[in-house]
Amino acid sequence: MDTRQTTVSDVFISYAHGDDEGFVAGLYESLKRAGISAWWDREWMPSRALTFHHEIRLAIDGCERVLLVMARRLWHPTTFARNGCMH
Repeated sequence: MDTRQTTVSDVFISYAHGDDEGFVAGLYESLKRAGISAWWDREWMPSRALTFHHEIRLAIDGCERVLLVMARRLWHPTTFARNGCMH
């Protein structure tokens, strides 16, 4: 089975499913309308019997940019440090 990423998108949308899924759905549609190809797991996650993390890695490798969508509650510096985002 070929597991290489074949579709290159302009943007990979990174977000937390529980926090921002509704916002990301609107963002994805707006990007599409603007002619920007965006990779969003709810639309582009192929079923190839790969792990979720493997699919995500392949998708990121196939995109030109990563767009991070983060809930406001995560902006606090101590939250970043606690979650290992600032190294």
